[in-house]
Amino acid sequence: MPASDRTWWNWASAVTTVLVALGCGLVLWAFTPPSPNGLFLGLAVVPLVVFAVLWSAFAPIGWSKYRARGWSVVAPVLVLLTVGAVALSLPRTVAFAVSEDALTETVSQCRSASGGQRIGVYTVVAVRPLGTGCLVFVDSGLGGSIGFGYLPDGPPAPGRPQYDEAIEFYDFDGDWYRFEQDF
Repeated sequence: MPASDRTWWNWASAVTTVLVALGCGLVLWAFTPPSPNGLFLGLAVVPLVVFAVLWSAFAPIGWSKYRARGWSVVAPVLVLLTVGAVALSLPRTVAFAVSEDALTETVSQCRSASGGQRIGVYTVVAVRPLGTGCLVFVDSGLGGSIGFGYLPDGPPAPGRPQYDEAIEFYDFDGDWYRFEQDF
């Protein structure tokens, strides 16, 4: 088979792999906040599903007709690695580890603030004291209230809502909790 017949296949496989890698990157980024960022997740999942369907249809053709397996294998491996990383909560764990020093400095002062500021890898929209601790509200991409709470005395007992709405706390790392505020 002439090399020119195979060239289109190599280019199509390479472009698909790059687009899948970008989609996987968006999925990983979507899982860095305390709760998944629905906007990034939506932007990534739809194209990934389209590429998965296309790959499923065309990869066997490339394998049998052109004996081209190299680029064809990279995209599904990237997707499997991404699924594994998300299942193990690696994006959120790594993002927090990278940002922990900056977050710790912020909560040690815990001055009420609002407006977007970058703390570590997070865009922080508000900081508020809560008892002996501090809440750091992180941009969720869809306007929901999520974030991290540094609560050395633990989260408040369920009951009267804080800040006009109920905040649900989840154990995260030592005195750190992640939270979601219901509206």
